[in-house]
Amino acid sequence: PKTPYSVCGCYGEGLVSKIMDSGEKHLFSPSVQLLGHKSDVYTTRFSPSGDLLASAGNDRQILIWDIFDPQCKNTLSFKGHGSSILEVSWARDSSTLFSCSADKTFSSWDLAEGVRIKKFRGHEGVVNSVDASQTGSEIAVTAGDDFAVKLWDLRAKAAVMEQKMNYQVTTVRFGPANEYIFFGGLDNQIRAWNIKANTIEFSLIGHEDTITGIALSNDGKKLLSNGIDNTARSWDLKPFALDQNRCLKVFEGGMHNFERNLLRCCWGPNDKYVSVGSADKIVYIWNYDTEAIWGKLMGHNGSVNETHFNPRYPIVASASSDRTVFLGEIPQLI
Repeated sequence: PKTPYSVCGCYGEGLVSKIMDSGEKHLFSPSVQLLGHKSDVYTTRFSPSGDLLASAGNDRQILIWDIFDPQCKNTLSFKGHGSSILEVSWARDSSTLFSCSADKTFSSWDLAEGVRIKKFRGHEGVVNSVDASQTGSEIAVTAGDDFAVKLWDLRAKAAVMEQKMNYQVTTVRFGPANEYIFFGGLDNQIRAWNIKANTIEFSLIGHEDTITGIALSNDGKKLLSNGIDNTARSWDLKPFALDQNRCLKVFEGGMHNFERNLLRCCWGPNDKYVSVGSADKIVYIWNYDTEAIWGKLMGHNGSVNETHFNPRYPIVASASSDRTVFLGEIPQLI
C-alpha cells in the first residue's frame, strides 16, 4: 500500500541541497519525510543494494520503502511481532530482513514473497539487538535483557552458542570475517567474544554509562559505540593492540535523556564520517579524522533513535520518536 509523504525543507539546515539530474539515482527531493508509522520509530536501515529502506518501531510493523520511486513508495509491510521492534538487520544480498522485538523473539522475512520465513524463540526477555552475517554465512546474533548473547544457525531451531552475562545486553555486532562478536550493555563495556575459542578475549573500556549502540567500520578495523554518557567512541580492533589504548577518538554533542532509549550509531561512506541518534531531535554527523561536528540535521520533533548512511549513495536516514523517518541527500558526503 502507498503511504503518504511530505517534504521537509528544514532537514539539514542547508546541508541538504538541490541535486541536478545527471542520470544517476537520486531522491525525488533533497529531503523527504516518510509517514506511515503509528508510533515511535526505533530503527531504520538501508539495504546493502542501497535501493530499499526498512523502518520499524513501537507499532510492531516493518515498513519497506523504495527510496528512488517518484513517491518514495512503501512497497511492503510486515506484521507478526507481538511487541515493539527494536532493531532490524539486512542479509548481505538484500533478500532477507531480520528483526528483533520486545516479544522475546527475532524473525526473518522474505522480501520477494513478502512473508515471514521463521520466528526464532529462545530468549527469556526483550531482544534488544540483532545482526546478520555479512559474509554469506547463514548465521545471526542477538542480545537481550535476559543477559544473553546468542549465536544462531538460521537453519536450526535453537541457538548454537551462547554467552551468559550478569547484566542486560543492549547491542551486538559481528566483527570482521565473523571471528568475533562484539556486544555491550549496562556494565558500560564492550566485550569481544572469540567464537572459535568460545571465550571473551578482550574488553573495550571507556564509557561511563550504558552502551546503546555499536557499529563495525566499513574497513572492519574499527568499532563505533554510543553511550548514555553522551559520548560516541571509536575503538581499535587490531588483535594485538593493548586494551588500555584501544579507544581512538571521542565524539561529543549527541544527547541522551531520561527516556534512556537505545540510540544507535553508524559509519558513513568510506568511514570518513560517523553519526548517532540523539534525544535532542538532531542528527549529528562528525568528521571522523578531526572529531569535529560536520553537520547537524534538524527537522524531527522527537528523539532521533537511529541514523544510517546509504552504502552506495550520499543519503542519510533517521528514525524518530515523532513517528517519522527522514531521508536527506547530501552530495558533500562523497
